[in-house]
Amino acid sequence: MENWKGLSIVPILLLGYIFLGVYMSLSIWYKLSDQTKYGLYISGTGAIVTIVLNLVFIPSYGFIASAWITMITYACMMILSYVLGQKNYPIPYHTFKNLAYIVCAIILSWLSFSVFERNLIIGNGLLLLFLIGIYLKEGPQLKQLLGYRQR
Repeated sequence: MENWKGLSIVPILLLGYIFLGVYMSLSIWYKLSDQTKYGLYISGTGAIVTIVLNLVFIPSYGFIASAWITMITYACMMILSYVLGQKNYPIPYHTFKNLAYIVCAIILSWLSFSVFERNLIIGNGLLLLFLIGIYLKEGPQLKQLLGYRQR
């Protein structure tokens, strides 16, 4: 039962890893434009944020602080890469739509874990609702990308 104490950090870390994945996708701009020095700047900023916040907060809050710091660091790196990328090598992302999906996923996860106390049936129902919403919004474009022909 000792391991259950760490369960509270899982959603925080998962959100952090979403931010890391978005950062990795955003980092293409400095590779395409042969400005890889920005990768060093962004990663260095992330390292400094991690070290400073860990030194300040871990003594008081323990491993939970480390999870939050990981998420904050990856969010900072993601935002920094986006801002620098739009300045140096603009790529027209669907920023609002992508943020809306992330916020919806966060809200549904929070509902599933906090409000409905990890009820498996309700959690799966919320996931299904989310997937249906994505299909309704993105289905036609997905079919077009995959080459389905309408008859």
